[in-house]
Amino acid sequence: MKDTTTYQITCPFCGATKLVVESNTPWYKTDAVLWSDGRVEYSDWCEPAKIQQCPSCKHFFVLPCMNERKKVLVHCDDTGNLPLESLKKAIVELSGNDDEAMCSRAEAWQTYNAMYRDVPEEDIPAEDREFNRSNMQWLLDYYRKETPNYSFITFELLRLLGYEDEYRKLLADMTFENYHQWRCERYKKRGVDYVPDEEISRLQYSRCVKDYSDALLLPLKPYVKS
Repeated sequence: MKDTTTYQITCPFCGATKLVVESNTPWYKTDAVLWSDGRVEYSDWCEPAKIQQCPSCKHFFVLPCMNERKKVLVHCDDTGNLPLESLKKAIVELSGNDDEAMCSRAEAWQTYNAMYRDVPEEDIPAEDREFNRSNMQWLLDYYRKETPNYSFITFELLRLLGYEDEYRKLLADMTFENYHQWRCERYKKRGVDYVPDEEISRLQYSRCVKDYSDALLLPLKPYVKS
């Protein structure tokens, strides 16, 4: 049996509630795999979708943070994942707030990639291809606001959009000193009182350099990160 917790979340628009499920075990301690777009796939692990739809008023909203969820002793298998067409509507509805829009767009990007992973480009509907490219461009512009940004999502967006020169320039700029400072500043901006261990940072840095360098030789599709 999966080790999970059921949470009750509340719609911020009408106050209706719904149940979602989340694993108690971190994904990296299971047989789950991480894709280069940030999507995690699993057989015995789950987490609620970042974008939820109210079962009553049908509005879309970002998953409440942990302290706004209520644990309930009820079995649930629902993560609240939405199909691509619903996520397109969520993008429109949440467009007034960049952070909420980012959540809806990231979810739509990952959903698109999962839908069309094994589909030849020419067989994907033109409307969806055009949507995905404009969606990736919006996400890249969002991540570019942080300069520099060495997250794997930034590199992957640059790669898939074909910005190879910018990709190589960012990779060349990512010395260990810059990378470690970036990680420290990220925690500080989030209000987290933590300084990353330098030895662990060096290991992560080495893996990132290899992964980002190898990715340039791969087809323009998301790949499983090592």
